[in-house]
Amino acid sequence: MAQTLVGRVVVARRRWWTRAELPANRRSELVLLLIAGIFLGLAIHGPNIVLAGHRLPTTYRLVKDVPGFSGIRAIVRLFAFTQLSLAILASAGFALVDRRLRSVKPRLALFVLAIAVIGATELRDIDTVVVPTRSTNAVAGILHTLPKGTVIELPAHSLSSGAAAAYVEAPRLALATVDWYPRINGYSGFEPPGYPLLVDAYNKFPSPSALVAMHDSGVRYVVLHTAPLPGGEGLPSYLDPAEAERRVAALDPQRVGAIYRVDGAIIVELSFAS
Repeated sequence: MAQTLVGRVVVARRRWWTRAELPANRRSELVLLLIAGIFLGLAIHGPNIVLAGHRLPTTYRLVKDVPGFSGIRAIVRLFAFTQLSLAILASAGFALVDRRLRSVKPRLALFVLAIAVIGATELRDIDTVVVPTRSTNAVAGILHTLPKGTVIELPAHSLSSGAAAAYVEAPRLALATVDWYPRINGYSGFEPPGYPLLVDAYNKFPSPSALVAMHDSGVRYVVLHTAPLPGGEGLPSYLDPAEAERRVAALDPQRVGAIYRVDGAIIVELSFAS
């Protein structure tokens, strides 16, 4: 439906722009459309976006507390407005070029070129989340044999982590349906205020600040992943096995209820008894 709407707007705009030269006020409209499209296109990435290894702030910070916007659970849907602005800009550019072509052959070549560009865009590969099965990871399998408790899986990610939030946390949620134990981790277009700070604290496990945060959140099991899930090989989804063992060895024995080593992970059962 959204694509149909965009297409109709493009056709309507193209017909309108071909009837006369583009006046100054219409050029201002195009500039405003471009600014709005870029603004919303950046905002849907959350508070930060990672480019070339650098975490940069986005326009999300300017609108996150605006009534209405702050209640949207999946802000990524706002990308439809970015698509709409780009479609209108493309139609305006196409119309302006078409109007300056006097003969049939150049216009036909322009039409073929436009079709080729659209076709190439539709044929491109689109990254998707690989949904793992129980056989791909033993964590959920063993958790469901243990007493019920809240689980935190490390490394954890928030929306500020960029693509890792979707391509790491979403498959973990799929596997969590094996044991159905509550998770601190999660993936959505929305996250509670302060969650990125909590994630930073969790990832410092077993530091005192991490243990305090886990105690306050009611965490019973800490899963240190030492191997990637399918589709997450190039993302920060796991720790080096030696690093995971070092963290476990650094734990205060009084805080450890039990340790379970499975294929691709170490599971630590915490004990916060005084």
